[in-house]
Amino acid sequence: MRVKQYIVMLGAVFILVGCGGAPPIANPDPRDPQERFNRKMFAVHQQIDRFAIRPLAKTYEIIPSSLRRTIRNFFYNVQSPVTFVNDVLQGEKARADTTLTRFLLNSTIGFGGIFDPATSLGHKYHREDFGQTLAVYGVPPLPYSFTPGIGPTPWRDFGGMLIDIAFNPVTYFGVGAVWTVSGLVIQAVDARANADTTLVQIEKTSIDFYASIRSLYYQNRESRIHNGKIDLDALPELDFEE
Repeated sequence: MRVKQYIVMLGAVFILVGCGGAPPIANPDPRDPQERFNRKMFAVHQQIDRFAIRPLAKTYEIIPSSLRRTIRNFFYNVQSPVTFVNDVLQGEKARADTTLTRFLLNSTIGFGGIFDPATSLGHKYHREDFGQTLAVYGVPPLPYSFTPGIGPTPWRDFGGMLIDIAFNPVTYFGVGAVWTVSGLVIQAVDARANADTTLVQIEKTSIDFYASIRSLYYQNRESRIHNGKIDLDALPELDFEE
């Protein structure tokens, strides 16, 4: 599809969604004061996902899983400095030591992070971001929002994401902007491919797909903020952040 055609189609979706009457909200969530608007943005996102993101993710799945894992390893390693800073800010010394050890091992004998010998040596991967750090310091999630093409973006986590980009050393390389955008796109496509089966199942079985995604997002974030210590055994494996 030509770029011009895609832009026209996307514009039409925004118009149709904006003109459509929003269904009454039976049980409004106090964390989501702009729910009517967010539902419209969610509808736009579903169209973008249908015509662009999911097809791209399905194409990405053609790549051998071993190569996809290599790509994922590389970007996990690139994000290590951000995770390390947040580990330190949260007072998690043991986790900070793990992150630093992983970064040193994978950047050297892992050939720049394309391989992950650190995990084989017992240093398991984890990720921290500034949204989680703000939560640890008591900053509330603030109003929930949904951004087409990105997903759930409560103000705290959106602000945290911007700080993550600022603290990532790659941002300041000569091609920092290219690296940052490329990395975000590749990780988003990878995450979408991994979550495809689960998302299809949730959409088929949930009465309110929007509310289900919102609930799962908050549960996943709470689990991450508490370093997985919350008992959420039945929580679907969805990564809204990578």
